[in-house]
Amino acid sequence: MHWLEKDEMLDITVISQSCSGPIPINASVILGYRMCGILGALVVILGTVLPPMIIISVISHFYTQFRTN
Repeated sequence: MHWLEKDEMLDITVISQSCSGPIPINASVILGYRMCGILGALVVILGTVLPPMIIISVISHFYTQFRTN
């Protein structure tokens, strides 16, 4: 495994901007796939999507408790 060259990173940026969906997720999936194949892409999807989903779930839980107070 090696670091990406400047041209490769620019290509990934262009591809992720032209695809539909959030740019950071698109770029991370492409990078994960490029570095470690399908397993890398799956790990990157979990690592990119899970933290915001957990944070928003916790906030919404406290919001409903606060609203009923």
